Amino acid sequence: MFSPDHRRKILGFTMIEIIVIVAIIGIMAMTAAPSFGALLESVKVDQSVAEIRGELAATQRSAIRGGQSCMASMLVQMPNSTLSFADFQAKLLNTCSSEESARILPKGVSVVSNLVSETGVTVARPSSSDPILVASAGLKMGNDLGSDWFMASGKGPHDDAYWDNWYCEKWDWCNASEGSSPPPNQTVVEMKFGSHGTVDYQVETAQSPAPDPTGKVVVFSSKHPQRKQRCIAISKRIGLTRVGVYRGELFPSNITDSGICTALDWKKQ
Repeated sequence: MFSPDHRRKILGFTMIEIIVIVAIIGIMAMTAAPSFGALLESVKVDQSVAEIRGELAATQRSAIRGGQSCMASMLVQMPNSTLSFADFQAKLLNTCSSEESARILPKGVSVVSNLVSETGVTVARPSSSDPILVASAGLKMGNDLGSDWFMASGKGPHDDAYWDNWYCEKWDWCNASEGSSPPPNQTVVEMKFGSHGTVDYQVETAQSPAPDPTGKVVVFSSKHPQRKQRCIAISKRIGLTRVGVYRGELFPSNITDSGICTALDWKKQ
């Protein structure tokens, strides 16, 4: 026969003890959930930054290796007046790559930029009464983005029908309602890498000349735009990229005119 004390030990927890334990676990889970969610968002932002830098470097290598000009294109968001960002997936495309479709970045990560499109693709920009100027940076070749690249492709630089169709297929947004234009509040931005690794791009600005003509790409969580903002600064001419912490407004011209990209530890980049 078991003694009363021994029997009590093998019976397990009482109902009150179980309720207390469950309550404690629930409180701990509720406390940890926001932190875990923020950690996941932070990881996605860092992953997107790494993929964008990797694609830019790959485009530059393709241009040098092939002795031709290559275009790096990105599908990014256009901020609305309320600065609310819908769930979004940015896309990357290298015109010299053998890949048939664009690379897709993690969902829920927003990407905005002060860069603009120059190949004639139709872009969706929100209506605004503010004047928009375009400032060039890098090595400009003539009045277009490098005739060597267009000649290599067999198409003229102003062949709008060809480029509309090319983007339509590569970006996979062709349908009866949208045609060859990106979805609402999204646009394509571009950088051209020359055969010597030089980079050419244009940025939006509301001032002339632009206070800082450096191309910038800003990456952050779509749900929490202010929580963690990382920026990629693309240096003029040599095409090097540096990652930093972004401070400033998220509209393209503001990124150029007042946005600040403070570099992280340079030794680790």
